[in-house]
Amino acid sequence: MNNSTFAVFTVALLAVTVSLGIAAVPQLISLQGKLTDVSGTPVPDGTYQVTFTIYDSEIGGDSKWSEINPAVVAVDGAFDVLLGSINPIHNSVFSDEGRWLGITLAGDDEMTPRWRIGSAPFAQRVSTIDGSAGGTISGAVTLNGRVDVGLDSVGVSIDLHNGSGLPTVTIFNA
Repeated sequence: MNNSTFAVFTVALLAVTVSLGIAAVPQLISLQGKLTDVSGTPVPDGTYQVTFTIYDSEIGGDSKWSEINPAVVAVDGAFDVLLGSINPIHNSVFSDEGRWLGITLAGDDEMTPRWRIGSAPFAQRVSTIDGSAGGTISGAVTLNGRVDVGLDSVGVSIDLHNGSGLPTVTIFNA
């Protein structure tokens, strides 16, 4: 196969698989597309080896993640895969704006142009706040169950409010 024979005709859906419940955020991206020849005819039904790569630039740039899927099944040209099912996608891949997906069929050059990745995969970044250096959450926040707070600096206080604007409980680490 070569790029002049096969092309990704359309990418129908690029979205993060959303987790329900309290499980960790899956590091997977659902991708559906259609493989066609240059005239728009679907490729023959079969199994194809495809390399998927996420870059930080539309042209050139650095690879932030890649995996080779040896068994992408195309039926009437249509395929669907879960990116990250072979090589997990760490949330740091989406630590900066601007990511593009490159697709390469075995034996071919990478198809052009690359596809700009929309906002959904960037939601993987909310799977943790470990290492947070501060910030502000505006609006109401409800915490159910046990909440542990470590006060490792002298002079740090926590105020709990009941909605009146005045603190009802103040915890101070002296």
